[in-house]
Amino acid sequence: MLSLKALLRSDIITEEELGSAVDTKELMYNKAKAFVLARHDATITQLKKGAHAGKYKTYIGTPRRSIMASTYDGLIEKLFKYYFDGETTSTNVTLKEGIKWEAEFRQKVKGTQRITIERAWDCINRSLPEELLEQPMNELDTEQICEAIRTRIAEKNLKMASVRTVLQWIHAAYRQGINKKLVDSDPIYGIKADYFAVMCSKNQKKKDFWDDNSGETLPPETIRKIEEHLWEYIDDVTARAILLNLYIGLRIGETPAILKSDIDENFVHIHRQQQRCPRNKETGSPQKFEIVEYTKNERGNSRGGRYIPLDLQPQIREFIDICFEKSDKDSEYLFSDKNGEPISKDSIRTYLRRHLEKLEIKTTKNHVFRKSLNSNVLIPNGYDAIERSMILGHSVRVNMENYTYQGNYKYREILDKASELVTQSNSKKSTQKIIQFNIEKCRKAYK
Repeated sequence: MLSLKALLRSDIITEEELGSAVDTKELMYNKAKAFVLARHDATITQLKKGAHAGKYKTYIGTPRRSIMASTYDGLIEKLFKYYFDGETTSTNVTLKEGIKWEAEFRQKVKGTQRITIERAWDCINRSLPEELLEQPMNELDTEQICEAIRTRIAEKNLKMASVRTVLQWIHAAYRQGINKKLVDSDPIYGIKADYFAVMCSKNQKKKDFWDDNSGETLPPETIRKIEEHLWEYIDDVTARAILLNLYIGLRIGETPAILKSDIDENFVHIHRQQQRCPRNKETGSPQKFEIVEYTKNERGNSRGGRYIPLDLQPQIREFIDICFEKSDKDSEYLFSDKNGEPISKDSIRTYLRRHLEKLEIKTTKNHVFRKSLNSNVLIPNGYDAIERSMILGHSVRVNMENYTYQGNYKYREILDKASELVTQSNSKKSTQKIIQFNIEKCRKAYK
């Protein structure tokens, strides 16, 4: 609300003007508007789309932040208060704006990739309701934010990783607000993702199977079944791409980026990947793909990639020769479409899902080939954890925690070794005191 006393005290309105005015409110508004427009350079726009369609918006301050009002006159009043009183509009700084400041900071200062920011926004929009994001940061409290997250966990079946990400961004948004002296404190300071673990546990609990076919890794006979099926479609470039993933455990985005020159006499050099370009949210144009000169394990900082031996499995050399023979001779890519451009990882994903469903295999993701290669080929052939991590392109810790399973099925190996020990001791008629396990009883106990 415009203050007549303030206008008079600042000589924006004189006593003479006030005395001759027909409509005092109109005079006050016109004087305030002239005061604002003389100082405000940013454009005032009326939003055409989205949840705030029809509202008026502009930007103020350094660093720049937005303010919004339902009417043009209401926005003029807010701008007058900002310029006249020198007051900040901290009560109008929304949580979304705080997150935007953090996103700009990460891109400009920390050098975070654009695609990483886009993925974070997807997670935030999925994990927090729009009405919470549009609320002023000063008005939000601990219970309100936590309740919104719990509601979204139930509605969207969120995983712990999503909750952890969104909490990190909320904390960061409030740090930005505190640094700019727009908010006093972080209402969820000390709140951790672990507090929501009970609700998310059904999505995060790791399976501990007796059966080797855990859904995380496929047994050798299933891998052979998939291999034989794909060889029937060897003339299809997508089938060949999936076969290569099956043989050497590539990520789905690494296969389309392979150049013919990346393959020499002994190795396949993996140092590029195909990734999705962010969707243009203003135009709604479809997402496209681009090839970047690094892989996921290098995290945007290429260190030369990794080398996978061609003799990792016996059939690889013959298969590579077929890939060269059937590839587009005019394209530099090993797996290209009719235009000579690399095939998309989406086409690989779709093709794989369709064909594994034909084979009635529940797992339809390319990632299962990486874990199966680790379990069925690398470990049995004596590759240690460091060598396995170098081939698959991740850390030793990731290999041991996520690719090397220690489920109940391992008890079978323990029991077999115990049985072998008893057999050897009996055959040698050893005089050593060896505990005689009842092997059959143990097997039944772990079934």
